[in-house]
Amino acid sequence: MTRKALRKKIQLKMNKIIDLKEEIEQLVREDYLLCDKEQWYEEENITTGRGKTKQTNLIGFVCWIEDFKDEFSDSVITIPRRHEIKCNGLWIDGIAELKISRTF
Repeated sequence: MTRKALRKKIQLKMNKIIDLKEEIEQLVREDYLLCDKEQWYEEENITTGRGKTKQTNLIGFVCWIEDFKDEFSDSVITIPRRHEIKCNGLWIDGIAELKISRTF
């Protein structure tokens, strides 16, 4: 096989990888917006700064509950968690990596 043929084959495989990453990103976004007992989506207006620098942003969060077992008392501790995934209606980069790392 020639170098040109190998580079063409590599480029085709790289294009497939890019397409798969985009598809996964869309699926992760759909998963974040589904609401059930395990996970839900909520939005909140958050104001930062004071005076002239005061700014209000609409922040979207994915929320979930984590249960931990206390080693000393053997009781279950429930902690509500949330992670910012949207700011003013725009998705924040890297949310697919967060979901994949949290799931697997």
